[in-house]
Amino acid sequence: MPASEEYRRQVALLIRTIPFGFFPQQSNGLLAGFMQSDQDTSFRLTQQRLTRFVSIIHADPAVKSVTGFTGGRSAGGQVFVGLKPLAERGQVSDDLVVARLRLKLLQVSGASLFLQSVQDLGGGGRQGFAQFQYT
Repeated sequence: MPASEEYRRQVALLIRTIPFGFFPQQSNGLLAGFMQSDQDTSFRLTQQRLTRFVSIIHADPAVKSVTGFTGGRSAGGQVFVGLKPLAERGQVSDDLVVARLRLKLLQVSGASLFLQSVQDLGGGGRQGFAQFQYT
């Protein structure tokens, strides 16, 4: 096989195996979430919905710890989740845990929780509901 053909074959293999995206996703065991309630929701009802979100997340077998608080945003809150080590959660990545939780979190009406895997390298200068924002 000519060298140029082998080179093209290796490049094609790399293109198929290298993850694409803004930055490759990591599984570092941390999730962050932003909660958004309906605008006409009282603070007490926002707290109740956040408590429901926290209990749903804590029931997941991959979760080690979860904490949440309201305030800082109008009708919203934040959630921080610590996951068990990969070996203890059956090599399930952070993104798969988020996908599994996303379906369960839809049970809470009147509020939405946007979870994402915390990355070592990020971009942007403001907080938002997306992992990366261009402003």
